[in-house]
Amino acid sequence: MLSLRACVPPNNPQARAAATVPNFLQFTSALFLLPAALCVVKGRLVGVAVYSANAVCSVYVHRPDRSEVDNEADVADKVCVAAWVIYNAAVWYKSSREIAPVVCAVIVLITKVATRYLEYRSLRRYAVHCCMHMFGVVGSLLLFV
Repeated sequence: MLSLRACVPPNNPQARAAATVPNFLQFTSALFLLPAALCVVKGRLVGVAVYSANAVCSVYVHRPDRSEVDNEADVADKVCVAAWVIYNAAVWYKSSREIAPVVCAVIVLITKVATRYLEYRSLRRYAVHCCMHMFGVVGSLLLFV
């Protein structure tokens, strides 16, 4: 049986350099392609760009062989996340103004803050960060259904 710990890349430089197995964060990052696909169907090209960029950038940022040090990809990830927040806020403001997407956004914020206090590359941090991705995806989808 596969251990959940095996889905979290190692935190030592030698093992990290050899890591090639996709991890939980890459899978949950790729789920941002779901709201991108919904935007394709709804003809929202800006949404397609925002959600697709978030998915691609996040999958890269969460690669198994990355180090803890921020680099250009992390800056790009922060720009993509900012675009995601602005886009979702604009869609929410201009449309239904339902509470469910806001609840998801608050959970994303809480989990984002929580990850800062958890050990890098720990199973607990990955679980919290995966929840952040999942609630981000669900909140984004709820804006369009």
